[in-house]
Amino acid sequence: MRRLKSIDELYQEVRDYDLVITNDAALETALNARVDTVRMGTFAITPRHLAGDLSYFVLREREIGDLELVAEVSRRTELDFKYVYSEIQNFRDIRRYTSDVIKYITTKRSRRVYDAYESLPTRERVMSSFDNTGDLPEILRDKRTAVIGIDLFDDLDKHFVPLDCDLIEIFHDDGAYDIPEIREVGNDRQLAENAVDLIDRGCASDYAIVLKASSPIADAVRAALYRRGIPFVNSLSVRDLAQIRDYIGFLGYCMEYETVRVGQVKELFAALNGFFTPGREGFLLSKLPDDELRDHAVVFRDVMRTAFYEGLTFSEVMDRFCDKRARIQVGIVINSLGLADQTVTPRRLAELRYAVDNVAELKHNEEIPESEKTGVLIADCSNSVYIDKPVVIYLGMEQDWNVPVVGRRYVDAEDEAERNAMRLQAMLQQGSRRVYMVNSTKNGKRAKPCLTFDQVLGKPCRDFSDIAPLVRGRWAVRTDEERSRRGESIIDGVEAYDRPFSKSTFNAYYSCPRSFLFRNLLPSEDEKQTEFGNLIHSFAELYACYPDRVREIGLDTLADMISDRYSGLSSPSMEEVDSDAVKVAMHNVSRYIDLLGVRPALDSSNLGRSHPNRFLEELGLTATSTVCETNHTSTAHPLHGDFDLYWDGVITDYKTGKAKTAKDIVDGMTFGSGAKHPEFQPLIYLALASEMDGSRDGFNLFYAMENDVESLEDGYDIRRNMRRVTVSPESLMDLMLSDESLRADLESDLRKEFKPHIREILDAITDMATGDPADWASDAALVRRVSEIAGIGGKDADKNTRTAINKIASRLKGGMITTPDSIVIPRETLDGFLAAVDRMHSEAIARSLTELPAKPVVNCRECEYYQACTSDVIPIDEEEGESDE
Repeated sequence: MRRLKSIDELYQEVRDYDLVITNDAALETALNARVDTVRMGTFAITPRHLAGDLSYFVLREREIGDLELVAEVSRRTELDFKYVYSEIQNFRDIRRYTSDVIKYITTKRSRRVYDAYESLPTRERVMSSFDNTGDLPEILRDKRTAVIGIDLFDDLDKHFVPLDCDLIEIFHDDGAYDIPEIREVGNDRQLAENAVDLIDRGCASDYAIVLKASSPIADAVRAALYRRGIPFVNSLSVRDLAQIRDYIGFLGYCMEYETVRVGQVKELFAALNGFFTPGREGFLLSKLPDDELRDHAVVFRDVMRTAFYEGLTFSEVMDRFCDKRARIQVGIVINSLGLADQTVTPRRLAELRYAVDNVAELKHNEEIPESEKTGVLIADCSNSVYIDKPVVIYLGMEQDWNVPVVGRRYVDAEDEAERNAMRLQAMLQQGSRRVYMVNSTKNGKRAKPCLTFDQVLGKPCRDFSDIAPLVRGRWAVRTDEERSRRGESIIDGVEAYDRPFSKSTFNAYYSCPRSFLFRNLLPSEDEKQTEFGNLIHSFAELYACYPDRVREIGLDTLADMISDRYSGLSSPSMEEVDSDAVKVAMHNVSRYIDLLGVRPALDSSNLGRSHPNRFLEELGLTATSTVCETNHTSTAHPLHGDFDLYWDGVITDYKTGKAKTAKDIVDGMTFGSGAKHPEFQPLIYLALASEMDGSRDGFNLFYAMENDVESLEDGYDIRRNMRRVTVSPESLMDLMLSDESLRADLESDLRKEFKPHIREILDAITDMATGDPADWASDAALVRRVSEIAGIGGKDADKNTRTAINKIASRLKGGMITTPDSIVIPRETLDGFLAAVDRMHSEAIARSLTELPAKPVVNCRECEYYQACTSDVIPIDEEEGESDE
């Protein structure tokens, strides 16, 4: 690698010149900062800055900026703003390499844009038109001029190179530079943490970090600097302003008014004092009653409605939506783009969004905090060559540092490769102290150096070890180990968690204590399913208390009453399907309630509830019954539950989601089963039921949407939608012998050799089997005995017998008897579960004063709170699960 001249060495070489021209803006600034003699006028300058100073001298008219340029070309050609802007950027890139731009224009539309572009007074036209052989302007006339690094100048830059000048090389004629070592650290986050760990916060301005600005490493570095409280230079752009982002987001919702849901605008509205009745996130905003909107939410929705149906200009929306401060920022942008008096349309909104995201010239008057004007410099490897900082840290240096040449026919690939090699060599020698850091792997493979290293070193560089010696290992302490924890002395007045477990909170705690924490802090995502379930539960209560009134009104009429509230929650195109689903669920629930013969006393009021029944409210009915939507808290264990229905000693829970088999239900309430979604509701509710008067130790799960088509036919047995769970005082082995449903199920499933002998086989298992039923088929003596009972022999006897034993054992999983539509739980199994509940609740109390750790028994990526969790993904042994629980 050729040895670079430092900025100080270059200054000493050019300090006696009248004018210095370089095409590197950072070097221009650094040289001007080093001027140590009295001078008049400019010392160091780039060709682009020189062209800006001379624009009127060359064109005899005012140079226009990018916004005005794109808008004018778009007006003249009647082409889209986005298309025009991208074409102009393409012309500029071509012009850097050749003056024959037209040769590389391939479409008539592009030629129209180019002709309009060329006719306007632009910086590129100034540079192209400048004649360095004619009458020179005063800044260049009779000046002793030095030109630094002419090999890095593009075709336009060279127009400003005087005929009489001295060329200054940026490399020494002799000597070489070798990178002493490269630190191989780990992933992007570790790379950022270790880089930031090197920075002295007291002199942060002495440091620069060179990286690819569009890579994930850049975000990781900024985050690490923020966490450590280290200042860094922040170039605030228009798209970084919250006021602009909120305004554009609101305009987008205006254009989609009929399909926008409350949850989409809730956060935006809340930031500007617009609120909604809780629990309405899934509703279409356009269909929400006015009485469920609060404060400014009514005003904002009216603006959206008017903009969508009647039309509003950009400035009219701004005046009605933005506060005083935001109007200033938004006004600058929409006036700069000439949109203020234009009606908001999707096309114009797309132009505004594109301009904010891409046009660097967009202005704002937001003051950057002093703390963000100095500090660590974050330099983009694509733009930087010279970096005037004592300490420079290079991060990445991988394939994303490549400079693309493919598809650019106007670029001489060989010349460009040499120019890129010069740039990389110069960039890698900045500062007086340098640290080079790379990833170990990228996308599951060894990280590879950028291709330019091949050109720089004159050899293939397939690994960073081909460039310099690798030093592996990290030195930074993980920041997540430094976080303050609840219960430390810095927090006063922390109270322990003292509420009993509900079925949902216990499920969450068992799944992962951290999930339990998030469940208490964050809302659930399942808004559609929750709203549908709430509607069907409300209907079930109405039907149980007022069946004659429901029959008088009719199910279709009641379904229509709520169609505007629920239909289309999944998407507007699903309105008819959703309405049909409501009717099916209502039909099946009413048949189930009739089957049970529910006729409750109306001994409670709907008015005093925190969540009143909607149907009762709309029908003007105030009385309800305590057998519906009732709450019970255990006196013996830290448990409580809300029952949909408690009738004749049996609890019912209405389910509106996908139906589960009895086997799925048992898996969900068995510790260590590896179930994707643990669900212990049956065990919890049966424990609560055992404490209630008249309990028959029964719990019914009723799946309202099971067999949704078939269930509407005459003669359908609604009991097919039930899963019955009961508690028995008998032991598991006694139940295996006595349960008639189990025997009938086995008779339908076992091979014909075993069917006549089921009773004898079960007796043999009771006498001989020990331990976990899953291991019974491994007991050779038991296998021989069952084979003898069935009277089978031959080479497949053992295999067939083990299969039969495994089928029997599968119906005893989790210490429960499972048949297709019923589950019987021995009292001893329920007692074991309750002992675990007591232990876990005590554990939760203790952890609430310290930390609720991430200890999942389910796949982290399946967790509802995966996106919010800051813990690393923890692999789960799906075979063993949590056997200790």
